[in-house]
Amino acid sequence: MVAAAKLHRHAGRKRAGRFLAEGPNLVEAALRWGTARELFITDSAAARFDTLLAAVDVPVHLVTERAAKALSDTVTPVGLVAVCEPAPVTFADVVAQRPALVVVAVGISEPGNAGTLIRLSHAMGAAAVVLAGHSVDPHNAKCLRASAGSAFAVPVVVQDDPAAAVETLSAAGLQIFATTVDGDTALDDAEPLLTAPTAWVFGAEAHGLPPEIAARLTGDLKAILDLHEFATRLAPLGVTVSHASPAQFRALIENDTARWADIVKSVADMAKRPFVVGFAAETNDVEENARIKLKRKKLDMIAANQVGEGIAFDCDDNALTVIWPGGKIEVARGPKIEVARQLIALIAQRLPPPDGTPRRGPRKRRPAALPRDRVRSRRVRR
Repeated sequence: MVAAAKLHRHAGRKRAGRFLAEGPNLVEAALRWGTARELFITDSAAARFDTLLAAVDVPVHLVTERAAKALSDTVTPVGLVAVCEPAPVTFADVVAQRPALVVVAVGISEPGNAGTLIRLSHAMGAAAVVLAGHSVDPHNAKCLRASAGSAFAVPVVVQDDPAAAVETLSAAGLQIFATTVDGDTALDDAEPLLTAPTAWVFGAEAHGLPPEIAARLTGDLKAILDLHEFATRLAPLGVTVSHASPAQFRALIENDTARWADIVKSVADMAKRPFVVGFAAETNDVEENARIKLKRKKLDMIAANQVGEGIAFDCDDNALTVIWPGGKIEVARGPKIEVARQLIALIAQRLPPPDGTPRRGPRKRRPAALPRDRVRSRRVRR
């Protein structure tokens, strides 16, 4: 138990060669891919996840709620934690497999971004993800949560020297591509190029690819970052749900303020617009700020939530205030997947019919007629 608690720290994970995975989704993935070595679970969690535990072939330790909290890095611990060992795959093993696709992240520092990239790489069928340079620890708890279990399914290897990693992949016969704002080839036209073995390189959040990596590219693909092009692609969609942190575009905004306008508002301003749903992550005055954004951006709906230390971020639950013109509903705090399902259901309820006619509200019921024997009539004589 004490040894497991030390795995919260990067130094502890590196020293022990182990890491923690918390929650049913990650634990199930760890068990399925054979990386779990032992489980810690509370009585209440054992009752909830009895199906998951039925086929467990590793030691299971019952712990108190207090002990489970010590093993958790979330505000509301689930009570189910697995101690795992990384898959014994090296960068040399990845290259020796003659992979068709390898994703290389250079200097990625945000755990959530790294986890998302791992999840997308898994969906794309990548043979491996290489975290090169000063990148985040792939076994960071937030990174694992963002990967949604993909960190167990696709090999993730760490390389200290990104230039050497790219050079090795190139020597192994992989073409080196990256997406840039001013790339030579549009993504829509890149399919013939990507039939050959490819290493797809992503740069750091703030500064992109370092010059020594950019110099080794076989070619660069133009990312779909132009506002008008982006809006045009959204037009045929029935629903557009948009969320982005302003920090993601800060460097671009500073370099080209005119070009990087408010994408969500631009979509909402279109003559033939989809049903537009926005998000508002607020540290205070949640409903007031959300209503301001709803009106200013001309949204059809906005989902707002409180954020802060241990709230919304780095935890498995959330709560929403969903607002639309003339209505509001509170989605109670619960697992994020359940909150997301409730939000989708609300969008479906508010979505206009395909013929474009506005959705009518519930019909008002007429008051029931009084029985004849209770109606008093009076004849007026002339």
